[in-house]
Amino acid sequence: MEWRTTSNMVDCGIFAMRHMETYMGQIVGWTYGLEKEDVPNQLQQRQLNDLRMKYIAKIPLHSENQNITQVTKSVRKFLNLGGGGRMHELYET
Repeated sequence: MEWRTTSNMVDCGIFAMRHMETYMGQIVGWTYGLEKEDVPNQLQQRQLNDLRMKYIAKIPLHSENQNITQVTKSVRKFLNLGGGGRMHELYET
């Protein structure tokens, strides 16, 4: 795997999610969309950060989530708090 890393020991879950998202049963021609770890400007790390945001947004809001009503209520409440209230909510709960 060209995107294999030697120093990233924390993004195993992101790699696993990406593999499940892109692997269609054939290694030949598999388009995984990740750069090599040693690419300048840490492109792979930026890709992993983008994927992390994508997955953290999609999982709680998926139609199969049995708690989606509570999740959306919590998000609305959080958004209505304003800047100072949001910071308090993030660090106090």
